[in-house]
Amino acid sequence: MTSVNRKTYLVVGGANGIGAEISRLLSSEGHTVLITDIDGAALSEMATELRIPSTMIHKVDVRSKVEVERAIQQIRECEQMIDGVVYVAWCS
Repeated sequence: MTSVNRKTYLVVGGANGIGAEISRLLSSEGHTVLITDIDGAALSEMATELRIPSTMIHKVDVRSKVEVERAIQQIRECEQMIDGVVYVAWCS
């Protein structure tokens, strides 16, 4: 894959299950992956596995407006242009 085709994706719920597999796939294809998830331990494991800097993972409970807004602000501070969003988080 050439660098021209590389994109940046935000995977919400990207540290477990289907979200983790999507994160792995996108990363293996050379894309930049930002991951949010409620599971901090799983986020840390994904960051290590995919060699993602800590600035690109965010522990977020999507039921909390405050946490979502904080994550959005942190992503903006990294000056990452997001090309796509994958939402696989479960809300109950």
